[in-house]
Amino acid sequence: TVYAERPLIQKDMTASVRSISREELELQPNSRNIGQVILRMNGTVADRDGGLHVRGGRFGEVTYYFDGMPVQDQFSGGLGTRINPDALETVSLTSGGYSSEYGEALSGVVNALTQEGSSTYAGKLKLADGLSKPYNVRTGEFDKTRRTDNYYGVFNLSGPIPLLQNDRANFFNSIEYWNNGGYLPHNQAESWTLTTKVTLRPLQNLKVTVYSNIYEREQERYEHRDVNGYSYDFALQNSGLIKNDAARFGGSATLQLSTNTVVS
Repeated sequence: TVYAERPLIQKDMTASVRSISREELELQPNSRNIGQVILRMNGTVADRDGGLHVRGGRFGEVTYYFDGMPVQDQFSGGLGTRINPDALETVSLTSGGYSSEYGEALSGVVNALTQEGSSTYAGKLKLADGLSKPYNVRTGEFDKTRRTDNYYGVFNLSGPIPLLQNDRANFFNSIEYWNNGGYLPHNQAESWTLTTKVTLRPLQNLKVTVYSNIYEREQERYEHRDVNGYSYDFALQNSGLIKNDAARFGGSATLQLSTNTVVS
């Protein structure tokens, strides 16, 4: 068993970095997306549209990395996929003093790392449902409690790969489903995310990692008035429809030649 402790002050660290581990993520309330996690760090704020700003910078100046791979939306400047917080091992925000490695970043760098499987099987199931007791303006009283058509679920499963040595091959899978029925007509959003990581150790000093992330989202967008001032209240079939699809596949290898030399 190897234990590693992070020192309170890292003398060789020139950048301003704030990291949150998996244990801290599990204790944070209502952390259903990476934006809510980042907004709990110093120097961050969200605008009225939910855009992330770091240290007074503009929206789109934050660079996102997922398992070492950039996942930036080149058109909007925001995050190009969904990162499920329940699938993360750690997430960090570098808000200043970062090196030229992150040449595209102006305000900050967000690094998210997926969990790895262990030599034993483990799982996690998290479900949430929305209930409301609406106020009736006609009667002046509250109606009965009813569902709001908002529900959310996450299922994680990790462990060794069957028919292989427990300490040489393991996997981690996370499936997330989210539905927001909305309270207006034609204003529903639905999404699902699949995150997978496979870790192989064919040699004692060689580690190979293969990972993937698939994200799909569909949203019906209702607006009482569009940009031209027209109303579609009596033609709801003409309401806007937004679709998001993202797929990420990658891999990495690390070879330890000696106690002081690592090639990756």
